[in-house]
Amino acid sequence: MKFYLLNVFTRFLENSGNQLAVVMPEEDLSDEVMLEVTKNFNFSETVFISKNRHLRIMTPGGELPFAGHPTVGAAYVWNKVTHEDSFDLHTKLGTIKCQTKNDSALVVFPGAPSVKEAPKNLSKIIQAYGVDPKDADLELARSVNSGPEFILIPLKNHEALKKAHAKEGEKSGRFYFIFPESKTRCFVRMFSQGLGKAEDAATGSAACALAGYLREIQNQPEGNLKIYQGEEMMRPSEIHLKWNQDISIGGKVTLWAEGNLPT
Repeated sequence: MKFYLLNVFTRFLENSGNQLAVVMPEEDLSDEVMLEVTKNFNFSETVFISKNRHLRIMTPGGELPFAGHPTVGAAYVWNKVTHEDSFDLHTKLGTIKCQTKNDSALVVFPGAPSVKEAPKNLSKIIQAYGVDPKDADLELARSVNSGPEFILIPLKNHEALKKAHAKEGEKSGRFYFIFPESKTRCFVRMFSQGLGKAEDAATGSAACALAGYLREIQNQPEGNLKIYQGEEMMRPSEIHLKWNQDISIGGKVTLWAEGNLPT
């Protein structure tokens, strides 16, 4: 089985972007085998691409119906292997339209994220993440489902975002802290033990959730946003987010290793 190791949402080879393994099996694999391979790579996600362009996105804890950096990384690899620039990839959430150019990939989110009220005990929760409730707009916090579900929490200043830290013992929930510096620049952090790691370096599905949030809650029907994530982890990443009727995410991808797994 051919595999590729990538840094997604960065143009740099070392210590940046979100690491990803992309595996292209010759035949269908069982869920158990895919999970074992994923655990051995030990990244937040590993994506498996079938010959008919179906994606299976696995984390060490199980499968996701959609995730951003695995889909962007899969698009990059499909282009590298087939030399197609425009194509569809298929996830459990839906069909993803993809475009690639040079070392960049752009994918269109299938459908629209769903937005609902956030949990009522957010004040206590965010204190456990090192955030003072006075530094958060809790009345504007929402739960947004973009495949995975995120609790999106706007912060009032960049310093509060920098002070946030992982909550020890947290086993569920994805907490997405955002500081919108302007209408074109946003700094974010995402904490979730469900990924196998306490914090994520770049979360494309959360960026899609953010677009849905900005459309529905902040009355921004369209926009372009550069999202900066991972700096506190020493893995800086940059996600390009665009939305109008559709939501798309993209960015640079760097290949740093490839090889073959025993079958």
